[in-house]
Amino acid sequence: MLGESTNIAIFHRFVELCNEKNPDLIYDIFAADFIGRFEHITVRGPHEWLNKIYEPIIQAIPDLQLSIEDMVSRDDLVISRWIAKGTFKKMLFGVSPTNQTIEFAGSSWHKFSNEKICEHWNYWNMSYLMRVLQTEIKTLRGIIPICSFCKKIRNDKGYWDQVEVYVKGHTHADFSHSFCPECAKKHYPEYFENKVATSKLSYKINPDQNLILSHRRGVSSIKDIIKCCDEVYSDPLFRKGMNDIIDLSNAYVNIDYDQVKPLGEYMKNIEKDRGKCKIAVVTNDDPVFGIINILKTLTEDSIINVTPFKSYEEAMAWVTAS
Repeated sequence: MLGESTNIAIFHRFVELCNEKNPDLIYDIFAADFIGRFEHITVRGPHEWLNKIYEPIIQAIPDLQLSIEDMVSRDDLVISRWIAKGTFKKMLFGVSPTNQTIEFAGSSWHKFSNEKICEHWNYWNMSYLMRVLQTEIKTLRGIIPICSFCKKIRNDKGYWDQVEVYVKGHTHADFSHSFCPECAKKHYPEYFENKVATSKLSYKINPDQNLILSHRRGVSSIKDIIKCCDEVYSDPLFRKGMNDIIDLSNAYVNIDYDQVKPLGEYMKNIEKDRGKCKIAVVTNDDPVFGIINILKTLTEDSIINVTPFKSYEEAMAWVTAS
């Protein structure tokens, strides 16, 4: 526990470095052989992190502030969910500044050795960040008439719209529908018997296409996903080398960060049975999308290629491509 508390303290110093704009701290926090893995680049050493990650971002968003939404410490790892917010003042990633306040979120893994950060993985949802940078933000002002019961909003023409319809029509925001924990329990009570989340699995194995199509509905967890995978692999029609599309678009996945690393180890352990293959995960849930990207990084040396997608069509095109 002492090592974990020390790691957490070092992680908070890293957040302080970013928020207080004190880059000199980096040489006390990062190991000399530090490796930073991002979606668009891998950097090595504190100096390269400063030049290629920290300085371009701080120059573009000088008032950037990180807020830690969730954090888990285990052994030599600290895993966090964060939100970054600031004013886009100078060009970043080839995008011209808007002088507007932007906000984006991500997940990070920090690995520690000898009381320093030796490696970290970062998922920023780069495609979303690029859209944020290129968007002139529209804001809602004034008093908005909203129904006290159904929560519909009256528009300028006197008609009543769903909240998401009204917001999309008056801002650049978009919506990704999922379930909050309370509504998941209300509408899927059968999945919360004895307070244990379970999921329904259906799958089809098509030997002619060398493809497994898996669908999960309801409330699920990472442990459930591993259990479901084992069920598929024990099917008599399953063959080594088959590709897989795992559709989680109708599932609510409870994120247990402690299980992400074991999931990565599980993927490596099944290489012998699965062989070289592609596994596409379809999800509209940004935290799950981020977890799959972290898993992709953890298993980058594996013969199993796990990649997340927002739509079933994109996943199918990727899996069936030669």
